[in-house]
Amino acid sequence: MQFIASGPNIPEELLQAHEDGQVVFFCGAGISYPAELPGFGGLVSRIYDELGEVPSSVEQSALTNKSFDTAISLLENRVVGHRQTVRTAIAQILTPNLAKRNALATHEALLTLSKTSDDRVRLITTNFDRLFIEAMNRQKVEYPSYCAPLLPVPKKQKWDGLVYLHGLLTDPPSPSDLERLVVSSGDFGLAYLTERWASRFVSELFRGYTVCFVGYSIDDPVLRYMMDALAADRLLGEKSPDAYAFGGHSRGKETQIADEWSAKNVRPILYNDSNDHSLLHRTLRAWADSYRDGVRGKEGIVSRHGRSKPQGSTRQDNFVGRMLWALSDKTGLPAKAFADLSPIAPFEWLEEFEKATFTHRDLIRFQVTPADEEDKKLTFSLIERPSPYNRAPWMRLVKRNEFYSHSSDDVMRHMARWFAKHLNDPRSLLWFSKHGGVMSDHLGYLISDTLEADGSLRAPMRTYWQLALAGRLHQSSAVADAYAWSQELKREGQLTPLLRIKLREFLKPLMKISEGYRSDEGEAENEVTIEWELALPGTHSASALREVFNSEQWKAALPSLLSDATDLLREAMDIALLLDAANETGDRSFYQRPSIAAHSQNRSFRDWTILIDFVRDAWLASAERFPNRALQEFERWEHYEHAVFRRLQFFAIAARFELFGAQKALDCLLAQNTRWLWSIEAQREVLQLVATVATELDQQQAEQFTDAVLNRPEQSWDHVEPDRRIRRKDRETWRVLALYQQSGGHLNAQAEAKLASIRTEYPQWGDVRERDQFPIYMESGSVEQAFEVAPVSRRELIEWLKENRETANFEETDDFLERCRRDFPRTTLALLALAGQSDWIAGRWRQALQAWSNDDLAKRSWRCVGPRIVDVPDVVLPEINHGLSNWLQACGKYGLVNRGAYLRLASRLFSYNAEHEEAPGDSVLSDGLNSSIGQLTEGLIKLWYAQDLNDGQGLDEDIEPLFTALCNVVIAAFANGRIFLCSNAISLYRVDEEWTTTYLLPLFDWRLSEYEARIAWSGFLWSPRLYWPLMRKLKSAFLETSEHYGSLGELGDQYASLLTFAALDSVEGFTKSEFAVATKKLPEAGLTQALQTVTDGIESSGVKIDDYWENRAKPYFRYVWPKSQALLTSRVSASFAGLIVATGDKFPEALDSLKDWLQRTEQADYAIHLLHEKSIAAKYPKESLQFLDLVVSREVFWSANSVEKCIDQILVSNPSLADDPRLVSLKQLLRRNGRG
Repeated sequence: MQFIASGPNIPEELLQAHEDGQVVFFCGAGISYPAELPGFGGLVSRIYDELGEVPSSVEQSALTNKSFDTAISLLENRVVGHRQTVRTAIAQILTPNLAKRNALATHEALLTLSKTSDDRVRLITTNFDRLFIEAMNRQKVEYPSYCAPLLPVPKKQKWDGLVYLHGLLTDPPSPSDLERLVVSSGDFGLAYLTERWASRFVSELFRGYTVCFVGYSIDDPVLRYMMDALAADRLLGEKSPDAYAFGGHSRGKETQIADEWSAKNVRPILYNDSNDHSLLHRTLRAWADSYRDGVRGKEGIVSRHGRSKPQGSTRQDNFVGRMLWALSDKTGLPAKAFADLSPIAPFEWLEEFEKATFTHRDLIRFQVTPADEEDKKLTFSLIERPSPYNRAPWMRLVKRNEFYSHSSDDVMRHMARWFAKHLNDPRSLLWFSKHGGVMSDHLGYLISDTLEADGSLRAPMRTYWQLALAGRLHQSSAVADAYAWSQELKREGQLTPLLRIKLREFLKPLMKISEGYRSDEGEAENEVTIEWELALPGTHSASALREVFNSEQWKAALPSLLSDATDLLREAMDIALLLDAANETGDRSFYQRPSIAAHSQNRSFRDWTILIDFVRDAWLASAERFPNRALQEFERWEHYEHAVFRRLQFFAIAARFELFGAQKALDCLLAQNTRWLWSIEAQREVLQLVATVATELDQQQAEQFTDAVLNRPEQSWDHVEPDRRIRRKDRETWRVLALYQQSGGHLNAQAEAKLASIRTEYPQWGDVRERDQFPIYMESGSVEQAFEVAPVSRRELIEWLKENRETANFEETDDFLERCRRDFPRTTLALLALAGQSDWIAGRWRQALQAWSNDDLAKRSWRCVGPRIVDVPDVVLPEINHGLSNWLQACGKYGLVNRGAYLRLASRLFSYNAEHEEAPGDSVLSDGLNSSIGQLTEGLIKLWYAQDLNDGQGLDEDIEPLFTALCNVVIAAFANGRIFLCSNAISLYRVDEEWTTTYLLPLFDWRLSEYEARIAWSGFLWSPRLYWPLMRKLKSAFLETSEHYGSLGELGDQYASLLTFAALDSVEGFTKSEFAVATKKLPEAGLTQALQTVTDGIESSGVKIDDYWENRAKPYFRYVWPKSQALLTSRVSASFAGLIVATGDKFPEALDSLKDWLQRTEQADYAIHLLHEKSIAAKYPKESLQFLDLVVSREVFWSANSVEKCIDQILVSNPSLADDPRLVSLKQLLRRNGRG
């Protein structure tokens, strides 16, 4: 983090440790240079001048070796008066020039930086001067001081004050005080070696705190003694946090100085020491201002960055790491601020939250006491981590479910609140399912509450979450031990009540979800979809039960399980109905279980279909032993609206015809205006029954049947082109009549003629084969088949692909797309085998690439397919272009493996699309996201981030040409890629400043091209952050963007927020007047967003609201905010009302300063609500009454309840206001609206 232009880059780890109260500043002589006080070497030189002495040869040798403490010891031994003479000279020399500009500014900054959130001060100096005391007087504060050798114990609860480690010059200095100064080698020997009071203090300090040295040179003797003490402790095995030091260097000496500091086990923070170390002093002052106002506090970081999507970064930037650090604060306040953000923080943050970036040393951050021995294998994430002992579950012989209801800490609870705000996003449910599908009590409550209260939740997502709450979401990790159940059944020899209960548990139908496929032509912003299927608990329940189906115990139990079987199947179909995939005349059973009767076409891919077998077998067993019970169950099926129960009825009649008779069979076939006779869902069972009744119908019944067939009513699927409608109708009629005749049935003359006519038209149909009875058949079939299943074996699959080159169309479907996901090895090898024969079946490759673009397969598919597909023929490339680009985008983060192949393939696709793709239109982001070039660029950036990037390392030689080509504005289509380069401008600038300045930054200039600038700023504002070295380079374009607010669309608000944050920071290189000019050009929407940004800054400053108001917000409204009366609209006024209420204890002052911006408006209702909720009306009754009088609308009165509560608080705090005309007026308004 650079606080000033060209200043030192302070590591994020140090900034975070400082915000956590873990940093102690160790101050040397360099901080007093602005007051014209010397360093150690300068002090010794002036001592000789003060005493009129010339160094002896021995003393000169010590001075040459920079052993200044030794020189002083030698001098004290040889001059008259010895130590008192030298120390009196020291007191005279260390008289500061307080009249000099900024003489005390650095000391004041260090005092500010050393004040912790619990109002303690922890600061150490080895200086003798009294400048810190002068700084405290100027700040009108007084902190405790400790003077050597009487030092505090450097523990958090015991230390509060400023430590003068080597003594302090009293005013006036007494001989005893002078004697205690640690300045000569003898003094250092006593302090650090003999008596060791200084070394003990320093050792304890280093063990407990992160130490930052300020004002020391690399060869300072003081530093040497302290680092020697630390080294001695480390030899004894003591561990301590990293130590840092601000280190000045001259031009060209950076590496040398850095190495010298590192040799002392100190991490250097380097800066150019020219101009009297001004960069150091200005940085400390800027850091102190930021810290004082809470700008870099944890809530401030959340407020600034939480609304942006997380991006990659360099190690030094680590933007995501800052957010994780902030959100892990034990108070939960930053996490609360994150959950309360509006608009809601993007769902993409969840991917960062689940990464196991925390280690053993982070346990203490989450109140978990770590073991003494470091567990180097331990890693955990923000949302999956060890619990402190008071929240961890106990080991119990018997568990209590309620014990777990309070296991979440404040951070986790607020993360759950944020998650619950994303229930409309399909990714939330997919993530929930992938990570176990079991919710904590708190999350369950939040989801339930959201489902009840949020009317905007889309119907499918509402149903999915309702089923998840009901415990009907499949968990892949759940154990359903059907094998143990089958063994227990064998041991018992019969079905017991307990076994029945257990059976129903592991046959309980569930919803299993997965990510749906996106169109290979791109959907709006590539929205994720959900695909669902029915499943049983665990993973192998069905296969285990199928093994037991042949046992005598199972067969004996079946009749008594019939109603249970029906109930379970009905539950499954009810779940399907809830998910809007089943209704009275259709469900998924017909293609997942093509035949109710046992048949080779039935496959075991779907475990839930065993429920159909269960019902079938139980009914057959009942029909054999208890026929009346079987008939009762048949009638029970009649009341269920699901197609599978119609299929079961048709099957039952055909299987046990003697129980029903011909008339019952005919009635079922012709029910609902013959709907089921033509239904594809019941086709197999209907045709089986037709074959059964062919010889059983009497003449009248046969006439009734054939008349119904010939007078087929119009079906819902008939609304297609005429030729296809006629062909399908003929096919269905042929199938029924021909099978009826083949099975021995008699056709009347009209039916005979119709069948003959059809056979003449379609001679290839011939007789009805068994395969014709199925709507789905394993082998390739005729054009009339509705669904086709690809073969399982690789050899057969290769042949099938050759014969079925075209992908699914409106008439036909197949399961190859699904097979690519579920059977990756075989489908991949089949496609590659054909490709090896120069047979690239483009449609099938598109399907495969579409399936592989899922995160679950991206890594695997790239490793296996990437090197083989890189040489795809030029004639094939256009046909799979979009699918290939989308796949490369998904594979980008895995592209370091086979990197050369990735870049070569990407380069080929860039070249092709440069000529064939259009530039983005008005919807810049949407067009870029769905373009091939945009997807390729995103993938390339993912590949770039997959490395461990460092500031200043430069772009890789193999990536730089591609990035440079994308910046070529002559190629219009490349604008789709420039969006994403500009979105990552901060990282690019940090890694390669020269390249970014040359190629990327000109794109932001509105004067060069408004079109290119709109694209560049749209990309940057997609996930905006302030990085001041870059913003200074973009200064003119950044400020000018306010004139183009309207062309940015929804991203205009992002710009207004960024501009306002920049103005509030008030950094070098920008003036308040420049920000004022830019802000004045914002429209009403932008100004409203600017006010919301100031409000967010105030609220996120935590306990430092007063400082933030005084030093940030107040100057903003004085110097930056426009003053035109024309801007005073209802919307702006309502925003000011909310801002004033947010100022807390500064409410009276804020109201007085900003009251002219208030007007009566119904839009101020939320501000009035907060006035009551925050008890401001109780604390400041007079000012609150003034506020209400200014903002409460007399026309549209939405806030009656809040106004009434505010008035109650005002009167309780100050009853004398009861007769105030303003309060009387408000009470009358309440009465007119039925209140009070």
